Amino acid sequence: MKKLIVILVLLLVAAGAAIWYLKFAGVTHEDIYDAVTAESAKVQSVVDDRYQKLDRKLDRIESKLDKLLEIANRPLPDGMQRAE
Repeated sequence: MKKLIVILVLLLVAAGAAIWYLKFAGVTHEDIYDAVTAESAKVQSVVDDRYQKLDRKLDRIESKLDKLLEIANRPLPDGMQRAE
């Protein structure tokens, strides 16, 4: 009988150790979630920064094109007509 109790106690200790290992060892769901959230925030900030730079560049190009169109559509001096 004493042997049975010792075996049961050892089984309970082993089960407790297994549960503790599964709960606290390795990577937890919270760790994965925190890592994914942090990395996605970094990626989003890089994408936003590149978008802002590209948007400024496109604005400069657009303003240059507007100036070119303005030069191309200047009114003709008096008495002149456009060539057809």
